[in-house]
Amino acid sequence: GRCFFVLLLAGRYPPIGITYDAIVKHELATGEVVDTWDCSGSGLHLFEPQFVPREEEDGGGSGKEDDGFLVLFATDAKRDKSFFVILDASDLASGPAAMIEVPQSQKVCSGLHGCWIPLAKKSLKMEGAT
Repeated sequence: GRCFFVLLLAGRYPPIGITYDAIVKHELATGEVVDTWDCSGSGLHLFEPQFVPREEEDGGGSGKEDDGFLVLFATDAKRDKSFFVILDASDLASGPAAMIEVPQSQKVCSGLHGCWIPLAKKSLKMEGAT
């Protein structure tokens, strides 16, 4: 089907590297920015968001392209902590639905890439698992 939106990381260009501190939703037909989560100034650095469609049994299935969530990791440079962030893809401006602190002493490294792979509805049996 036809895509109506594109979601992009937006950032700044410091003297070394690049930091991403916003997610922007553009409407493809008009090029207009229709939604943004901007956390600039907060110390958060965002890494590659992935779209996760809302399951029908969770009230999804509306057919809207943005009926789901964006999941990503973020590092808070001010607090020296990393988080798993969940955003409602249809309402980025509301900010995170959840920010779950990563339980480790190290930050999530800059430039982390992600991929969302849905778990099959049926039980998975792993080779060698008991």
